[in-house]
Amino acid sequence: MARKIVYPIFPSRLSMETYDSFLNFLHTKGYAPYDHRRGAPFKRFEEEIGRERALEFLIKQMRNCDAVAIGGISEGCMSEFKT
Repeated sequence: MARKIVYPIFPSRLSMETYDSFLNFLHTKGYAPYDHRRGAPFKRFEEEIGRERALEFLIKQMRNCDAVAIGGISEGCMSEFKT
């Protein structure tokens, strides 16, 4: 199986424990999930620099990944996915 870097789209309202379970699931399937939640924490990143700039940055990161995995639907997730 070819290894792929995956950008996970996951609602920020869900716990880090649930998010970690999602990342672990992707890893067991042979993917390397890009953990942007720890690199760009919501409180520091989106609340301090704003959703629009944060989303612009994250979309650039997403485009550098091989694939996208959607782990839930929210307004924020749909904004990332639509873009």
